[in-house]
Amino acid sequence: MGFGMAMSLVREGYCVCGYDIYAPSMAKFAAIGGESSAAGSPAEAAKNAQAFILMVQNASQVDSVLFDEGNAAQSLPDGAVVILNSTVPPSFVRNLRERLLSLRKNIDLVDAPVSGGVDRASSGQLTVSKL
Repeated sequence: MGFGMAMSLVREGYCVCGYDIYAPSMAKFAAIGGESSAAGSPAEAAKNAQAFILMVQNASQVDSVLFDEGNAAQSLPDGAVVILNSTVPPSFVRNLRERLLSLRKNIDLVDAPVSGGVDRASSGQLTVSKL
């Protein structure tokens, strides 16, 4: 769904720097042109992001992207917003907010799980729930 979300944002004129572990998706994204660019890592995608949209499957992958091998949280600029579109437990979100605050970079967190599937993501018709 992340690829479809990124494509929808580019179609609407947003500048999107995307990353995916699946190389064919990255090649496809890099080829669309416009205000899109492909990053070589989560940290690179986060480097100048005002908003860092995270669309992964579970809490373990969130940790991996933000703090472990992806190390995106360290690369985020001061005042960035992390928009978490994954369905994860509320306790995980509370802990994640504390971890982001501990970086002392004024990073905000929006818990916004989505539904609608790949087709609706590609057409810009996802349902986003801000919690």
